[in-house]
Amino acid sequence: MRGSFKGWRGGAANIEVGRALNELKKILAHGKWQRHIAETFARCGVTLRSAERYMKLARQADAVSTIDNLSTFGATDRAQAEVGAASGHKLTKAARRAEGIYQLPLRMTGDEKNAMDTLRKLPDWPRAEKTIIALLKRLLVKYGILDKDARRRS
Repeated sequence: MRGSFKGWRGGAANIEVGRALNELKKILAHGKWQRHIAETFARCGVTLRSAERYMKLARQADAVSTIDNLSTFGATDRAQAEVGAASGHKLTKAARRAEGIYQLPLRMTGDEKNAMDTLRKLPDWPRAEKTIIALLKRLLVKYGILDKDARRRS
């Protein structure tokens, strides 16, 4: 791991490091976190306190992102369509986003969250993930957000 943070600069990189550390902490057994940080990351100059700061930064960034997504979900596209229809102009779509992990703000019970965590740890997770993505794409087509041709291309 030595030198893995070399060349990483700026807020976005710090947030990504924090997200990775948050995921790592979830994976480690109870009581193993502090020792793991000391043994693995101290060589890179990342202390426990630094790791905690990165993690807090990532949680704050994700919280702001979730609030923004919840408050504008669907409203922007709908508003653009209405303005475009009323004005007779075709509005351009937003820039295409990079692929990666997308965190859905889903309301789930504690049991459902535990079951989802178990599912993600199974060796068959990649197949389950593909099934979930296919279901989401069908919903996007059903509600007119994605056309059928776009669903087939991806």
